[in-house]
Amino acid sequence: MLSFIWKDNEKKFREMIEKLPVKYGVDFNIPDEIKTPLRAYVTFDGSIIEYEVYIKEILPKDVKSDYNRTTKGVQAILVIERADKVNLNVKDIEPVGKKQGSKVQKFMLINIEEEAPKIPEKFRKLNKMEEKIHELLASMKKSLPDNIVEELSSRIIKFNLNDDEIRAVLEETVKDFEKSMVDPHEAVGIVAAQSIGEPGTQLTLRTFHYAGVAEVNITKGLPRLIEIVDARTKPSTPTMTIYLEDSIKNDQEKVEIIAKKIESIEMIDIADVEINVSEMTITIVLDREKMAKRRITKTQVMDALKRIKHQGLSINEEDDNIIISLEEPSYKRLYNLSEEVKNLLVSGIKGIERAIVKYEEAQKEYRIYTQGSNLKAVLEMDGVDPRKTTTNDIMEIYEVLGVEAARNAIIDESIRTLEEQGLNVDIRHIMLVADMMTFEGTVEAIGRHGVAGKKASVLARAAFEITSKHLLQAGLLGESDGLRGVAENIIVGQPITLGTGAVNLVYKYPEKKR
Repeated sequence: MLSFIWKDNEKKFREMIEKLPVKYGVDFNIPDEIKTPLRAYVTFDGSIIEYEVYIKEILPKDVKSDYNRTTKGVQAILVIERADKVNLNVKDIEPVGKKQGSKVQKFMLINIEEEAPKIPEKFRKLNKMEEKIHELLASMKKSLPDNIVEELSSRIIKFNLNDDEIRAVLEETVKDFEKSMVDPHEAVGIVAAQSIGEPGTQLTLRTFHYAGVAEVNITKGLPRLIEIVDARTKPSTPTMTIYLEDSIKNDQEKVEIIAKKIESIEMIDIADVEINVSEMTITIVLDREKMAKRRITKTQVMDALKRIKHQGLSINEEDDNIIISLEEPSYKRLYNLSEEVKNLLVSGIKGIERAIVKYEEAQKEYRIYTQGSNLKAVLEMDGVDPRKTTTNDIMEIYEVLGVEAARNAIIDESIRTLEEQGLNVDIRHIMLVADMMTFEGTVEAIGRHGVAGKKASVLARAAFEITSKHLLQAGLLGESDGLRGVAENIIVGQPITLGTGAVNLVYKYPEKKR
């Protein structure tokens, strides 16, 4: 079957599929031999196919009807009924006619099978128990997700169940799974908002510190939940939980050495920095007791001072004192230099103010808890277990480990914050919020600068914040509202398109008997 791939603007295409079914104007000619209905494919970067679209009809560009434009130079109008997310490589699809390379500049003609190309479903072989479970489910005319089958398989093997017991377990599992599924046209967003917001009113405004460790404070309760959903660049109390490798996690001395290496030590922590105005010099008076306690040597201090970039700087040692002078001193330069010296990092990792070693009785191991966070630098340290070490700074996790790790961090931090207050919220509501914050590949806030501000509906955006601005801007740009959501339908006073409001009922008159 003859079809095609075209390259489109991601933002415009995503806006368009929010309004499906829709007429969509494109800027390329479609050959006459392509017959509708058909499946076509959309790429945003020319190498990966992102969407499979179902085109009911192709209209000529001169048809006088309302349609969504992708460009000013419309050549054809596609009547699109559906758009399904896929992930296929353009290289794997052979173009028809002249070879056009692996990338799509604008339009590429292809042949497709009757069944659309799909992503490979499995990347590993099933074990015998998993195959048996799938066979039993097929005989019951039921199915379960692969991750549930995998979990069931391991438990069935562990408890050595016979065939009758396996079938009974599967029947109960299927019953629970179907019971937990969302009903068609369920308002999952509204339910999630209510489920988090209602117990959220019971969150306390307080901070929490580890027992006996007053130096490490962590924001908890409502302020922390607000930080998470606002996607703050930096949390108010950044902290890390550092796990150690198996070989040293029970050795207190070695763990404390690592903690000392992690904790940032500035010059002001181990010395007094004095300005001698008469001689126009800076004197660093080292405190030997503080240096010994923090395992800092004079050599480390000198090495740190050499990192200061100032023209005409000279450093001289006098017993426990270090004298710094400038070639052309001035009061302003001398004062600025003294402030730089005071905040100079002598040892440790920048951003981590405190590192506390604590023995966890339940896990029988030592862990390091920090005030301040620098995930990238800590993961590079010897002795640290990079698979378990984490931070409460979600944006830092996103920058170091990527968006999937950030999504998991949003879920973990939100659930932990609620559970610490004794509140029980189903994890699926939190997962929905995390998905909304991260599905575009970055971490975005739930607010006017993020998710809520990007809604396709003008009225939904206006109902959230700054009503007049949204309505004025929509009027200037000539935007239209398809009234597909909840807020916009309530505003105009008509039934919302959810639950029974999302279906049309037709009464069929009974035929009269002759």
